[in-house]
Amino acid sequence: MKHVKLHKIFWAFVLGCLCAPLTAQIVDGAGPSLLNNELQIRQCAETEHRLTQWLRPLSAGQDTLYALLFQPAGCPRCESAAQEFEKAFRQALPSERLVLWSAHGDAEAARRYARREGLRADTLVVDTAGVWRRVFSLNHEELNGIFLLKMAVGSGRMLTGGELSYVDDDLFRELALSRLPLPFHSYGDDVVGADRASIAEVPGGGPLRYERWPLLTEGQAVFSQLREPPVLRNGHLLVNDNLENAGFMFRLDPAARAFRLEHVLRVDTAVRDTFADLPPRIYDQVHRRFRYMVCGLSFVNDDTVAFSYSLPRVFVERRTGDNVNLAFYNEPVILSWQVEPFRTLPLTDLAAALQDTAYMNQHFAIYPYDGQHVAMACQQLTYPLFSVPDSLHGHPEYDPFVEAYYDRPHPYAVVVDRRTGAFVRRIGQLDDLMRRSRTGYGYASPVADSDGRQLVYGNAYAGRLYLASLEAPDSVAAHLRRVRMGRSRDARARHHAVLHPRISPALFGLFQPPHCAGAAGRAVCRLPLSRKNADLWVCGARRVRVRPLRPRDGRGGDALRPPPAGRSGERAGLRP
Repeated sequence: MKHVKLHKIFWAFVLGCLCAPLTAQIVDGAGPSLLNNELQIRQCAETEHRLTQWLRPLSAGQDTLYALLFQPAGCPRCESAAQEFEKAFRQALPSERLVLWSAHGDAEAARRYARREGLRADTLVVDTAGVWRRVFSLNHEELNGIFLLKMAVGSGRMLTGGELSYVDDDLFRELALSRLPLPFHSYGDDVVGADRASIAEVPGGGPLRYERWPLLTEGQAVFSQLREPPVLRNGHLLVNDNLENAGFMFRLDPAARAFRLEHVLRVDTAVRDTFADLPPRIYDQVHRRFRYMVCGLSFVNDDTVAFSYSLPRVFVERRTGDNVNLAFYNEPVILSWQVEPFRTLPLTDLAAALQDTAYMNQHFAIYPYDGQHVAMACQQLTYPLFSVPDSLHGHPEYDPFVEAYYDRPHPYAVVVDRRTGAFVRRIGQLDDLMRRSRTGYGYASPVADSDGRQLVYGNAYAGRLYLASLEAPDSVAAHLRRVRMGRSRDARARHHAVLHPRISPALFGLFQPPHCAGAAGRAVCRLPLSRKNADLWVCGARRVRVRPLRPRDGRGGDALRPPPAGRSGERAGLRP
């Protein structure tokens, strides 16, 4: 049997959309044990009955069951290993049953995803209730890969299991020899201590009130899990669903009180394999394993939509006799579309801009900067996340647990040219909260927006925003802790939001005010209302005119009062 090797770097290193670069290698034998891979899974104690109850309806009377446990779109490139494994499984174990165990909250969307991606097994079961979390323990946070499990139905025990990174004869020999259950283990028991976070209460401005407007998809999408908050600008709404793996542009229809789907935004077939450098014969054999992943989306100006995208970069790494080593990587790019009239703009390759030995530049979210540039997150390669443990321990330039580390500049956003992909500058500075907590970039979660003249940016976990001009982004004009909704002649007052005490640590919906949610194939979008039919401004650029509802006290308008026009930023609710 040919051996397919999928070598993954730890997912936090990834430059593309929650999925690591991979290397696929076709050689003979000698794969590692499932129990020695980087990502590990074990069964927790006292879960036997629960596992038996879950497996029995899937087993068709057999006492041994194999399963591929995964989160749909958790690591799209890893899912190609599931296709290879299913083919080899039929040859090596033709009488055994294989189950696709899909961990997702929306069964319809998960099944649709599996069909589209060609994921097959004897049975597909969608774990909408999170049963797997109550049975297994991971040595990492989430299902960021494909996990192969061999389980005994009658005893409710896991016999072996681990990350699926090899498909070869050795793997199936290991499966056949695994007849005794693995010892129970919970990786949470390995924790020696933890600090409980304390959240400071910030006075809120009162609850927002919403209208519900449906998203009319004409059957072209089943929304289930939005990758990020929607973006609304000039009557156009952008939605990015995780499982649909596409962007959707809607147009506001005030008469129908709804959003109508205009365009589905995906990479064009003419350019999606631009970075696949393979002989035709090999390309024909492997191109079905390619994955094209939408990451972040944004309006970069009034008439241009930009998506950060991850395309496959595949090439022949090495030939040894009849063996061919193929390297699979993520190629970070920006795809752009002109809104009116609608047309596709040239692709921008970001690989050169993101190659940096000192920083990890993350293109899976992009933010408007000005018409020509976009901003993305970046973080310094520091101990202990990006180095061999103890190699840089105590070093003031690389160890965030050292006080002196914070005496140096530590930007957390990078600006690149949207048209050429060229590096422009780094901006921002780690918030003082990171110094006090000694967390460095561990909780750096940049958010940003721009009205074309000024920039507002911040760290979502810190709950603090900074206002600056585009010409001097590091010269902060104002620190915004609590900002009111409304309009003002003062430029800074147009950068408004509500930092409610319960959501301020995450800044949920701060820059994308519409909040969309979906269930059972239906989705709705909520728009915060403004007073007296006035436009709703968000960072001076996005607006929509809607009719205000009447609250219970009979007065028109929402619960928030806009600041008086013409006052200074301090009086308008902005606190420098």
